[in-house]
Amino acid sequence: HETTFSRRLHRYSLDHAYRLFTDSRSNPIVTYQIFRLVPCMREKTKMLPYFQKLLRAGVEDALEIPSLPFYCIGGAGAHYAHRDRSGILTYPSNMRLPRWILGIFPGAKTSRETGPQDTQSHLKLFGLDGDWFGCQDVQGYLEENEVILD
Repeated sequence: HETTFSRRLHRYSLDHAYRLFTDSRSNPIVTYQIFRLVPCMREKTKMLPYFQKLLRAGVEDALEIPSLPFYCIGGAGAHYAHRDRSGILTYPSNMRLPRWILGIFPGAKTSRETGPQDTQSHLKLFGLDGDWFGCQDVQGYLEENEVILD
């Protein structure tokens, strides 16, 4: 039993993704839309044990693979960042833009140098524009709007 709404949502999302990932009847277009930012997901036999480990994770265990990036497109992970016990905002340590998908390669100008509009136009071109919310963002939004989560 998870201790926070965001962890319950995260676990539910993992379960849904796992079913989509393993079910041979899954619509390939939907599967692509869900997993397109994670190229290693194309190797099912390699990723299956990682997925299963995440699904077996206990309440104190991470529900993510630390080596995989947390893409912060659309503000995901930053709308309602988690606060630690001291009240300091914390963000996922693996948070970054999917530069390779946007055609921004090592040595290329960063979004600070080209401007946020250029990054947004790249995101829109790939259907990744708009506001995105991580599980913690969803919890923060609901709490701000006085939705009782427990």
